[in-house]
Formats: sequence, structure tokens, C-alpha cells
Amino acid sequence: MNTNQKPEITNFEADIVVIGSGGGLAAAVTAAEKGVKNIIVLEKQDIAGGNSRIAQGLFACESPVQKRKNLLVDRDECFKYFMNWHHWAGVNPRIARAYINKSGETIKWFQSKGIEFEIKAWYPAQKLRGFHWPLKGKGPEFGGGAELIRVLIDESKKLGINIMLRTRAKKILLDSKAMVSGIIVEQEGREQKINTKCVIISTGSFAGNTDLIKKLCPDSYHEDMFIWEGMKPYTGDGILMAAEVGAAISDRLPATSEGPAPDYPSKKGSLSADINEPFAGVVREPNTMWVNKNGRRFVDETTGFLLPVSANAIALQPDKKMFTLFDDHLREEMEKEGLIVGRGWGAGEEGQRTALPNLKKILERRSHEGDMSLVKITNSWDEMAKWIGADPYVLKNEVEEYNRYCDQGYDTVFAKERRFLIPLRTPPFYGIRCIASSGVGTGGIIINEHMEVISTKGSIIPGLYATGDAASGIQGQTYCGELCGSGLGFAMNSARIAGENAALFILGK
Repeated sequence: MNTNQKPEITNFEADIVVIGSGGGLAAAVTAAEKGVKNIIVLEKQDIAGGNSRIAQGLFACESPVQKRKNLLVDRDECFKYFMNWHHWAGVNPRIARAYINKSGETIKWFQSKGIEFEIKAWYPAQKLRGFHWPLKGKGPEFGGGAELIRVLIDESKKLGINIMLRTRAKKILLDSKAMVSGIIVEQEGREQKINTKCVIISTGSFAGNTDLIKKLCPDSYHEDMFIWEGMKPYTGDGILMAAEVGAAISDRLPATSEGPAPDYPSKKGSLSADINEPFAGVVREPNTMWVNKNGRRFVDETTGFLLPVSANAIALQPDKKMFTLFDDHLREEMEKEGLIVGRGWGAGEEGQRTALPNLKKILERRSHEGDMSLVKITNSWDEMAKWIGADPYVLKNEVEEYNRYCDQGYDTVFAKERRFLIPLRTPPFYGIRCIASSGVGTGGIIINEHMEVISTKGSIIPGLYATGDAASGIQGQTYCGELCGSGLGFAMNSARIAGENAALFILGK
């Protein structure tokens, strides 16, 4: 199989059809390894992998990597922490348990296919070290989720799995007994029917579908919601198809966010900008000062280590905006020493800071974009206040108070950790306008711990499964940073669980 060739549907019969080629590839490979011979994976885009390709790492506990490093990350402790973090709300404990229990074995499964992992921390002094970062295999473009996808594509070729690119699933078919009987797909404007008794929905997020966001996230949707451009292709196709055949859909989903994120002038950020420009890291640095549009501090800036937590704080501010402030002394330190947060902590924490060459030049370039400039550079806090839209007296008073906290080594208001209290006294001063970026679109289809889809009547729809971001039951109001990597982690583990159960269903075991 060559995924770069023009795809043609050559087989109108399949034992299993998987919709989506991110975590869906793990479902397909797992089912094939269990003995299923005829599997088709549908992908509407030009390349396989979906969001999994750009993900960083995945959560796991009790993995061979952790055991080798003598890291005790117990499944029971992880489960209790995860459920308590979510206050047992918005999360199905049986699904969470199945995911957590499976996670270590999934790392071993990927290792058997040649992937090695590094354990990373997402923030300083993280207790449960479960963030497994796939190391680069073939070529510099891989590593992270892309490495998992590369290996899964190779495994699919070996196992004879048919990956159909530029092929969109349109409609799931049920027979008279309400069991899966087929699927309608569209390729180059032509519809085809594939007869099958089993469909696994792995279509990911619905962030690119505003109507679905309004419907499924009524408590979180707002007109200025910021969605990365890279999320636009994910339109909730799987959720819509599942609903058409009677699947239960959760309609009170949280619009989980990460923040702060640079408020790009176009209001359309891109993932490439997030990766290649330093702002995504700079604005989250714990030794900067954060203020709202009124010029007031509103949070301990070290919440930048836990992005969804800081996003909650930003969401409560006027216009849901904030401004990251720092001086030239701190700018020089970031440029020479690198970022503390950056693109993720490594095993050595501070020893893994992200280098930032030419930060000053990039800040200056971003400050010359007219009235909507992302960055303000000035020697005057009065001018900074005018740019922010705050009362100069309020902002100057807030900066002076913050500097006193830095001098005395104690933040009287927010108890910010002493090592991150750095005064802002060396002009020029820098300000970056920020908002909370949204990870909206997680969840939708109601499933059980076997990843079987549940109908509106509360019964199982035989032969229908859902995984990853298309499925509900694993994500509460705020992403659990202690078990970081749960996005990719749940995508891969739920897919493997679905693949195993789909194989049992098809093979009659």
C-alpha cells in the first residue's frame, strides 16, 4: 500500500471500517493483530495522522520506561488523582479506569514496534511522571505523535490494512435489527457503499464546526472564541453520523482551553506560528507579570505551567484578555538562557530550557503591525497603560506593588513562588496581548468502557465504536495537567481497546 498514490476503493466489503487515521490507525492495527483480515481506514484529508501527527506525547503509568527509570507511577494513584481533579464530574470513571489501566501496556506495544520514549515533565516538580515523549526515528520531521503515526502506517502496510486518503465517510448504515450493516463514503465527488458489520469512529475534534460548538458547548461558547487554524478540518463528522443512527450525544461539553496564547492581529493563529515563533512560550513564562485590561494582576503567573488552569483565570477577565509584561533584563535572560516553560520541560527541568535566539528582533517586528500590534515596546508605563487601555495610575501602582513583592521575596496576594519573583525595572518594557486559545471540540458520542457506542435508549449499538476526541467520558471542565498527554494518550488507548473489542465482535469470540 502506498498512501501517496491516488486512492481507489477496490473492495466494497470490509470486516471493519475505521473513520479517521489518527488514533484510528492504532485501532486498525490492533484489530488486524487479533486476526481480522479485511480492514479499511478512511481519511478525508490528503495525509494520514490527523491531530495525532502534531501531538507531543502521551500519558502512561506502570510502563516499561517508568520501571526502567525507577519511577513509581501507580495506576490506582493516577485514577484517584484524575477523578478527584475532575471532582467526579463530566468523566465516566469506568472509561477513565480502562484508559489508565491500558496505558502502560500501550507503551510496551509501541516499543515492540521500535519506538523509544523519554519521560518528560510538563511543569516543575510534577509528581506523577507519566508524560511519554516518542523519540525521533527515521528523519528529522518525526518524533512525538508523528513518530507514532509513521510506525502505525508502516504496520498497516505489513498487515494489509487499506488506508483510503481523500475519502470522506458520509453515512453509517444500520440493518433492520439496528446493527451496523455498512457505510456510505464519498471520493472525488462519487459516493460508494462499503458493506461492513463494524465501524470505529475516530474522527477527532469538532473545533472546525461552529454550529456544533454552539450546540454541544453552550456554557463555554462565545463569539471571540479563538480556534487554531489547524483545527478547522475537524468538523465533527463522526458525531453527526453517530447521531443520525440514534447514538446518544452529550450536549453539555466543556470548551477546554489553554492559555495564555498570543492574540494574533488576524485573530487566526496557526500551529506553525505556535511552534516556530517564541510568543507561545514567552507569554507563559512564570517570571513575567500578567495583568488584565484594567491593569490589575489576577493570578499567580506560575499557572502558566498548567495551561488549562491559567485559561480558566483568563476567561474571568474583561473581554477574556490579558497582557504579559516583562522588562529588558528579563528579555535578555530569556534570549540567552532560554525559556523555562518553552515547549515542555525535560527530565532535567531547568536543564531543558528552550533557546530563543533573536527574541529582541522578533519582538520589534511584532511591535510594528499598526494599531493591532501584538507587542508593545516602550520606556514608559504610562504608554504601556494607554496601549492596554488601562488607567496609568492603576498599572503603575500594580507594577510598583509587584516589584515590592519581588524585593521582599514574598507575594502577599497570590503567594507566587519566590524563585519566579523578578522585578520589572529595566526599560524598555515589553507587553504582549494574549487570550486563551481553545481546545474546544473534545467529546460528543456517549460510550462505555469498551468504547461501544450507546444509543439514546441506553442500549449498545452493535458493531459501532467511538474513540479519542469524538467520544465523551474522559474530559471534564479543565484538562488534568498532572496526567498530561491524555489527549494523545486517550486517542491511542481508546483506539486499541476499540480495536480489540471490534475484533472479538467480528470473529465471534
